[in-house]
Amino acid sequence: SDLLQVKYAKELRSFLTKKLNKCLIVTFNKLVFEGIEQDVVLLLGEKINKSFSHQMKIIQLEDEYELENYDLNNIEFSEIDNNSDKWTKYFLSREQVKLVDKIREDKRFIVFSEIAKAEIGITTGNNGYFCLTRDVVDEYDIESYCKPLLAKSSGIKGFQFTKEDWKDNVKDNAKAYLLDLSSFDEKEFSEGLKNYIKHGEERGFDSTYKTRIRNRWYDVPSIWSPDVFYSRRIHYIPKIAGKTSDLEAVNTDTLNRVTLKNQANFKKLMIALYTSVALLFTELEGRNYGGGALEILPSELSKVMLPNIFDNDFLASEEVDYLFDKIDHFVRKNKDKNIDLLIEEIDNFILIDKLKIPQQIVFEVNNAWKFLQNKRILKHK
Repeated sequence: SDLLQVKYAKELRSFLTKKLNKCLIVTFNKLVFEGIEQDVVLLLGEKINKSFSHQMKIIQLEDEYELENYDLNNIEFSEIDNNSDKWTKYFLSREQVKLVDKIREDKRFIVFSEIAKAEIGITTGNNGYFCLTRDVVDEYDIESYCKPLLAKSSGIKGFQFTKEDWKDNVKDNAKAYLLDLSSFDEKEFSEGLKNYIKHGEERGFDSTYKTRIRNRWYDVPSIWSPDVFYSRRIHYIPKIAGKTSDLEAVNTDTLNRVTLKNQANFKKLMIALYTSVALLFTELEGRNYGGGALEILPSELSKVMLPNIFDNDFLASEEVDYLFDKIDHFVRKNKDKNIDLLIEEIDNFILIDKLKIPQQIVFEVNNAWKFLQNKRILKHK
């Protein structure tokens, strides 16, 4: 099933779409072959003499036995978009596929990369060693060598990552500290730090690939605090948190780092990411990771379409603050529960009232998002 979405299968996808006039792919909720823990797909290709049309459709069935009663001759195909890297959108109806293509061309929407840059989080080479709990920090007395850390998306409590949130993670004995020695000379190392480095070397942590290629094996590179933390793996909805002025936190590569091109767009970007348009394109650009999770890498996040609310005159500052605070309060109180109600309210405010998108179109966008979301989650229940 990796054929549908992974980067290394891009050339194969391109070959099939150019050589075949019709391409039907059947996926299955249940495993087809016993003993093989791998999803498989059935690919049915048709080459039609003197035809210049290239069409695609993907359907999802419960198991191979459902094929017996499925009418494969009554399927609605969509024209293939050769500019698209992935095939996920062909799970959607023909009208929904057309809607996706129209959004990409509509000036009322803008691509993520125009507003911000997404990058991978810190690759420590050994999170178990470099990401520390309060107990370990106290045992070796090395807090002065550490930075506040958001190690996992589970540490995100609301729409912003505050100092109080970080302290709560510390109290929960989460890995809330990152060892950062890059700015220290060895003569500045305390006895406790020397002992911790020795502890790592005794366990061979200095000889793994990521660590042995460094000048000093314990110097973790590229440590900086982003404007926005964005979960790399998503269950129901992306976990997103903005940096606050009272905490220069950093994050591991379990989260993406987002840097704004214009700091004035900080809250607007986060609000835009919680609309049905952005959530639909997140499903389209990401890939199924396993267990119902969606994984989205920086290059994929950069392609997500957003409602273009970034003009200075588009939203009053009071409106931006209201929406941002509302999302923050809702997420802190409810987490994922009833999040659909929140998304609907944001859609009504941003897409319908401000961008003047017809209600039926917004409804269809939301349906497409929910369809793709449910497809991956329910498959693994």
